[in-house]
Amino acid sequence: MEKAKKLMVLIAALIFASAGIAYAVSNAYWNHTLSKDITVIGITAIVTSNNYDSYRLKTETSTLDSTNKIILAVVNENYYSLWLNITYTCNGTGLVVSASAQFVTVQWQGPSTGSITPYGSTFNVMGLTTYNATEKPKLMWHDPGTSTGMPTGYGLLISFSFNTEAVTIPGNYRAQIKLQMGFV
Repeated sequence: MEKAKKLMVLIAALIFASAGIAYAVSNAYWNHTLSKDITVIGITAIVTSNNYDSYRLKTETSTLDSTNKIILAVVNENYYSLWLNITYTCNGTGLVVSASAQFVTVQWQGPSTGSITPYGSTFNVMGLTTYNATEKPKLMWHDPGTSTGMPTGYGLLISFSFNTEAVTIPGNYRAQIKLQMGFV
């Protein structure tokens, strides 16, 4: 019986304490609300020809030139890790498209030109590849400008090759290459 009485006293004390706190909070004498607008941009990327001015001016291309090379650069994003998926379709049965890539720096050399310099090893990018927080800065576009002291731009130089050995019917064919990006 003594334990039950102590338990009832403890429960009553908790109820009164909770009621006191609830009363104090409900009768606030001052309050203030803050707000913050947030824009989630997703991913903005560009595909340019393998040319300094095309990169610098963000002049996008939708066709491959005779070198079969493009530069992919991420302009804006808000994710820790990114993925790139390169696929293709073709109306020529047997055509095989492959893609390899190498990171590049893009910087002003002067007096009247800039350079695109590959670095690191070449790697396969056909299909799905991922870029973590350490590798992602190597994809980021920056305006390298037209004078010394400007930032260095980065990107991914992608080289496509087309194997036609298994295409048995002569003719003109078109390969459609799709580049997709998302976040991990």
